[in-house]
Amino acid sequence: MATYGLWFRRYAPFKRFGDIGIGQFEGDDRGPSTSFQATSRTYACVMFDSGGIRHSFANSSGTTFFPYFGTPFTGHSNVRHAVTRMPIAGPGLLVFEAHSEGANPLVPKSPDIDTFVKVKIDFLGNALWINGEAFGDNFPALEIFLYSYRSGRAAMLFDGRTTGGPHEGPAKRLFSSHRNHSLGRFSAMLMLDGSGELAFDYKADSTTMPNY
Repeated sequence: MATYGLWFRRYAPFKRFGDIGIGQFEGDDRGPSTSFQATSRTYACVMFDSGGIRHSFANSSGTTFFPYFGTPFTGHSNVRHAVTRMPIAGPGLLVFEAHSEGANPLVPKSPDIDTFVKVKIDFLGNALWINGEAFGDNFPALEIFLYSYRSGRAAMLFDGRTTGGPHEGPAKRLFSSHRNHSLGRFSAMLMLDGSGELAFDYKADSTTMPNY
């Protein structure tokens, strides 16, 4: 039985961000990616197959602060997560909500980066139909992708770009979880090969996440 991972990651596209007067934080300095080598501020993954959810986890790539004078130092955020499967019956049908939250470990009492993802996955023989919607903070950037572990192929489902600047974004856009603030919807019909794995890579168009 083919196993998939639904990943959602929040990344700072800037080289440096979050100027607090005495220095800045290292950003991820990248665009959207499905590579496991790509760093992120928070990430979470829900592993599943056609029979249901098998495992979930969340973490961070770590946070490094670069003072204007002195030696850089690093901290690691405690990223919390939860997954709730919805009671919708049907063979090969999976509906769930996943949530992650994690704050800057080097700034006491800093607000969390909150991400909520609602997903409906329908296995249709030689295809996988996935629909979903993301909610939460509109900073930093958000990528949601599906990874097929055996084939190594990936489908970028949601490429959410932030309008928050590198210094204004973390200072003003993370207060409150924004639980009901939609960041955008995604939908894709993904073809499967004879082993039930993704037959092709897939890339969604980018979207600008709406402001509050």
